[in-house]
Amino acid sequence: MDKEKIWRSFLLIMLIVNIICWVPLGAILWDYYGPDDNKAAMELTNLPIELCINLTLKQTAHCMVTITKPIYKYNITPDSWDLTFEELKSRGGDCKDWTEYYISIADTLGFYADLVKIDVNKTAAHDLTVISNEEGYCIIDQLYYICTPFK
Repeated sequence: MDKEKIWRSFLLIMLIVNIICWVPLGAILWDYYGPDDNKAAMELTNLPIELCINLTLKQTAHCMVTITKPIYKYNITPDSWDLTFEELKSRGGDCKDWTEYYISIADTLGFYADLVKIDVNKTAAHDLTVISNEEGYCIIDQLYYICTPFK
């Protein structure tokens, strides 16, 4: 009988400890990986870049990716090619082309932007975009993004 009370007490304590530890962690993760703060920004589809003006950094990254989804096509191109926007829309491009596209949008919107090249092996690499301002930075990789504040 005493063992049963001890076991129940132990389970209750473990439940309380888990709640104390996991609830705040879940709230932190939800803040960074959950839905955007601006619900209206989540509804953007097939809309011009002008609708990405005056948003937070995270909302801007979301807006940029959202307006890109309808035109996005992955198609490997030689790195020596510099595609125009019309060529990118019609034939598609690879990670370098889409990175350059995102950089041009970020520059237009007044954000700092840069191409980051990650070596995959001795002969291949992958390009992605980093946009930033005083709030923090966002990494945009094709149709995905993740943002981190400077706080």
